[in-house]
Amino acid sequence: ANQTNNVPDGASWSTAYNKVQLAINAASNSDAIWVASGTYFENLAITNSVALYGGFAGTETDLCQRNWTNNYAILDGRQSNTVVTITTPTNMTRVDGFVIRNGNAGSGSGGGIVCGQGTSPIIVNNSIINNQAAYGGGIYCYWASPTIAFNLIQANSATHEGGGIESI
Repeated sequence: ANQTNNVPDGASWSTAYNKVQLAINAASNSDAIWVASGTYFENLAITNSVALYGGFAGTETDLCQRNWTNNYAILDGRQSNTVVTITTPTNMTRVDGFVIRNGNAGSGSGGGIVCGQGTSPIIVNNSIINNQAAYGGGIYCYWASPTIAFNLIQANSATHEGGGIESI
């Protein structure tokens, strides 16, 4: 989050992108994006089959070295729109090890995460908190088949249905 290098390419911690969306945009299908601890004030659009992993200190060389319970990678929507929108129709998309907070879809759906039609993302090891929408304050799934496991889904609200999760 605090990266200030002049030539970010995402190939190492020293040349990391300072925005998660920039890394998603540069990634190819089936790439893994490692996100260091910090607060990222962003609303992400995942339109390719990438795996997002949070919880890194920024020195790791192997995925198993991360610790998402101590190294908080926070995706903060600033009460403006959905925090994470997934539109890729594959089971290769993954959101793993984040705090997803302060999304506000207003009269729309999915304050924290939206799983678009035909998607089947893996959503694991996250804290999805303090998000709001009309439907699916924490997570909204529209004709989707996500795997949702080992998440804390708390203090989300919906004005109509599904404060935590809404699926149709």
